[in-house]
Amino acid sequence: MNHSADADDSDLTGSDEVTERSQGISAEEVAAIVDHLESSGVTYQVNGGWGVDALVGRQTREHSDVDVFVDGLAFEQVADWLLARGYVEEQDFMPVATWFVQVTEDRINRVDLHPMVLDDDGNGYQSGELDRYFHHRADQRTTGTIAGRPVVVGNREHLVSLRKGYPPRPVDLHDLIELEKLRGLEVGRVDLPGHTD
Repeated sequence: MNHSADADDSDLTGSDEVTERSQGISAEEVAAIVDHLESSGVTYQVNGGWGVDALVGRQTREHSDVDVFVDGLAFEQVADWLLARGYVEEQDFMPVATWFVQVTEDRINRVDLHPMVLDDDGNGYQSGELDRYFHHRADQRTTGTIAGRPVVVGNREHLVSLRKGYPPRPVDLHDLIELEKLRGLEVGRVDLPGHTD
């Protein structure tokens, strides 16, 4: 299972009532999470599909979750805030991530919260699966837009690099095409991870 990009939707209860709710986290909820992180002074970045759409400046697809990478020293504080907001812990994949879910009247919101160890320069180091590590360099952070508010995200090159090392899913292919468009190149052929002629 891949915990470094968007996770597949899953039905929490199997009931018809839940499956009729929107399975995707809203832009407004992502913006509310970022509001809390910034007001609390937490170093963070949004990766995954929402990171791509933030760079694009508009939502290009539904997102089952938001991948938020935070200073590991603030992880518990952010987790407690999510719990107080009505989220529950769905799955614990620490030290890689913890998944939180919030079921509302019309939506299922999911947050994949990833802790990073920050060095003195603000570079983040994150554990991955199978003894892998991800380096989230401070100089690869930039600003995108979600729901009209600025959001710290990985830059285009970083978001492309996070989609390597596993077979791309349809959402990854979509995101890679959007990232390729940001290069200003004609999208006729995209260098996709795992793709061979």
